Amino acid sequence: MGSLFSFLEEVEHVDEKQPITTSNVELDSATECQFLSVAMKVALDEIIQTETISRDVLSIEFASALLKESPKQEFDEQLDNFFLIRNDTMIMKGVPRRPFYKEILKRIMKMEEYYSEKGHVFIKENEVLPRPLLPATELDFTEIDSSSKIFPISPFLKNEREPVKGCKSWLLKCGEVGIRELLGLRSTIGTEMNLFPPAIDELIHAANQPITTKPNAKPPILTLAGRARTKHAHRGSKDQFFGISKGNNIEKNEAGEKIVRDMIQDAIWINIHVFGGVEVPIMEIRNSLGYGARWSANWSNETPYDIVFRGFLEPQMQDGFEKKWRH
Repeated sequence: MGSLFSFLEEVEHVDEKQPITTSNVELDSATECQFLSVAMKVALDEIIQTETISRDVLSIEFASALLKESPKQEFDEQLDNFFLIRNDTMIMKGVPRRPFYKEILKRIMKMEEYYSEKGHVFIKENEVLPRPLLPATELDFTEIDSSSKIFPISPFLKNEREPVKGCKSWLLKCGEVGIRELLGLRSTIGTEMNLFPPAIDELIHAANQPITTKPNAKPPILTLAGRARTKHAHRGSKDQFFGISKGNNIEKNEAGEKIVRDMIQDAIWINIHVFGGVEVPIMEIRNSLGYGARWSANWSNETPYDIVFRGFLEPQMQDGFEKKWRH
């Protein structure tokens, strides 16, 4: 089953009104993946409609968010390049793409594939997978809970006649905590647990907005990301993460957008939280070096809107303000 994750982006229409079963049918990997992807979607629909399910495990709002499609097709730059290996442990990276039910399916399959190649056999439903997140302490952060709640999906899919039931059982076993972990979302003081990242293309679009919309402004106008990168370019004196600010505004804007794209692809810390000095939830991402970026948004609808790029971030450091964030 581990080889199926690469087919999830090619799922074609399957009639969801018909019983979903793979018994007595010879399926290739792509077709089998269609069944499993649809089974996951139907399982979430049933969870939403079933009144007897404990909402402490999986709320209607949370399950609905997993089903929500992107407003438009996500760009395909990173695709399945969403992990790195640290000390033989698989670490998830990258802002997850919508719809999230496909993303968690891809990620759990990739995790099982990796650990299967290392000799692990997934038989028991109570077996917990290693937490696929970089320890918060490596970034000088603190999480509320750092224990893994992710379970392999294979043991829940032993009965080929009932893939929906298997997917549902797996979702409820992992619960919101495990699913958030699979999506790379962190939990700290101030974290908004039921909020999810905006679509990736919308994050990039927000970063590429001009710093001014005045009609008399002379083009080319610096973008928010271009200006933010210029502001930070002098600070990372050791690793020159932000490079050297030079060139015209077009070149500065391109450099700023590249940093945003790289951070989205390499994010190993994703937290949507409220903290001192802000009145709205802020999405913060960071890479393994500790550099990051922030966006604000309005999360009052099913999908975030009014997304605003707030700038880049330096790694956490003692007395950073006094030292002007020079590392």
